[in-house]
Amino acid sequence: MRLGDYNNDGFLDLFVPNEMGLKSFLYRNNGDGSFTKITQGDVVNTVAQSLAAAWADYDNDGFLDLLVVNGRMGFVANHLYRNQGDGTFLRVTNIAPATDLGTWHGATWGDYDNDGFLDLFVANWGSTNALYHNDGNSNAWLKVKLRGTVSNRDGIGAKVRVKATVWGRCPLATSAGIRRRWRHPEQHRGPLRIGRRHQYRSGAHRVALGHRPGIDERSGTTIPHPSGKTAPDSRKSRRRISAHGW
Repeated sequence: MRLGDYNNDGFLDLFVPNEMGLKSFLYRNNGDGSFTKITQGDVVNTVAQSLAAAWADYDNDGFLDLLVVNGRMGFVANHLYRNQGDGTFLRVTNIAPATDLGTWHGATWGDYDNDGFLDLFVANWGSTNALYHNDGNSNAWLKVKLRGTVSNRDGIGAKVRVKATVWGRCPLATSAGIRRRWRHPEQHRGPLRIGRRHQYRSGAHRVALGHRPGIDERSGTTIPHPSGKTAPDSRKSRRRISAHGW
């Protein structure tokens, strides 16, 4: 089972992979302690030998995508689903890892080369494992490394708030761990998205900002720490910052 907030409503949804030629299950969190079973779309209607799954926003558009790991019997391909941002998924079939055959048993995402895009490692039973480098795109990203000196060294309990100035206005603000969508009333048609953070090593957090050409140098971050102190930053998106000294 894998938890992930695929629709950015602040509540963790649940994906359950199924083997033995059965369909997998996706449950949307209703936010009241109950779940709704999703029955439409390839992600819940494709029969496979699915042993595991891994959520990750691999294209930095602010929405969690899904890799379903297939194996156990014979050589098969994994299933990669791109989140469309409207509650549905599009199955990607023309790029690795969706084209490589193997007896796959598990996978994990992580930015091993520190370029702001999540790479992928997939474990293969009885054969060579696979490591996939994410070539990235033009979407913006922000990576924050926290180091505490008063409350705790790893910055546990700190919140990362991101503000983006788009076409001269500031419609975006979020806190790490919560995903939301904003719509600017005049300057653009599509929703602005800030993705929730991913933690893949001690004190390191990555935030996907999506693609908006109007995001400018007035965008910035504010990091309140449990000690009560705040670390501000006002540099451009698609960057790395380090904050310490609380």
